[in-house]
Amino acid sequence: NIHNEVRWDFLDTYKYKILSKIISKKKVLNYWNQRNQGFSQYEDFNVSSKIINEANFDKKLNIIMLHIFQDSPFNYIDSKKIFFDYFHWLHHTISILNKSKEDWFLKFHPNAHRWGEDSRKIFFDFIKKEKISLGKNIKFLKNTSNLSIFNNLSKLITFSGTSGLEAISYGVKPICISRITHHSSVLNKQYFLPRSLKVYKDLILKKPDHFKVSNEKDRYEAKKLIYLRENALTLNPNFTSRNIYRGDSINYQIKQFNKMKGDINNNYK
Repeated sequence: NIHNEVRWDFLDTYKYKILSKIISKKKVLNYWNQRNQGFSQYEDFNVSSKIINEANFDKKLNIIMLHIFQDSPFNYIDSKKIFFDYFHWLHHTISILNKSKEDWFLKFHPNAHRWGEDSRKIFFDFIKKEKISLGKNIKFLKNTSNLSIFNNLSKLITFSGTSGLEAISYGVKPICISRITHHSSVLNKQYFLPRSLKVYKDLILKKPDHFKVSNEKDRYEAKKLIYLRENALTLNPNFTSRNIYRGDSINYQIKQFNKMKGDINNNYK
C-alpha cells in the first residue's frame, strides 16, 4: 500500500467484509471456547493459559502487558506513536504510575524464556541504569494465566500486543501505544490510542468505568478478528509444525524442522 504501512495481520475494511461473509458466528464462538481451554493456533496464549495460578484476586486488576524486549516494535511503522520503543514506553509509564492512587501490576511475557531472554533481568538492569524508582503501588504478577487476568481485568496497557484485542473481547477498552487493527477496520473506537503524553497520562488515571466495552457486538467483533488472525491469515491450521525459538533445545528444533518439511509436501498444491 503506497499510502499506509501494512502488517500481515491487519485487515482493511474490504477484506474484512469478504471474510465476514464466509465465516459463521458459530465457528468463531466455537474457536473462542476452544481457545479459552488452551487450544488455539496462537502458541503464546496456549503457554499462558496453562499456567497454574498462585494468585487469588479479591479485586479487579490494572495490568501492563510487557513485551519480549528482544522482539521488535518496528515490524509495523506507526509514525504517530508517542513512544519510540519498549524502553521509552516503560520509562514514561512507570513515572505516571508512580503518581497513581491505584495498584498496578506488571506482567512479563510468558514465552520470553523460549526466546532465550531473561525479561526480569533486562527490566531491572534498565530501571537501575535509568535510575527509575518503582512506587509501592507497582507490583509484579507472577505465575498467573492470561485467562485469569482477563476474567479479572479493570484496565490494560499494551504497546501493540494481541492482549489488546483479547481485552476488548472480555469487555475492557485497552490503552495501546500503536495500532492493534488496521486504521480503517472495525474496533478503532474500542481501544484508546493516545497521540500525546498528556492524553496518555490522563487516560491511565481515569476511573475504571471509562474502560468498559458494554456493546456485545463490539466484543464479538474482537473475537472474530482474533479468529481471523489465528485461522484465516496464517498457515498454522494446515501445519503440524510449530515456531522455533532461540531458547528451544536442539532436539526440539530438529523435530520441528523435519515436521515442516513434511507439512510443505502435504500442502504443496
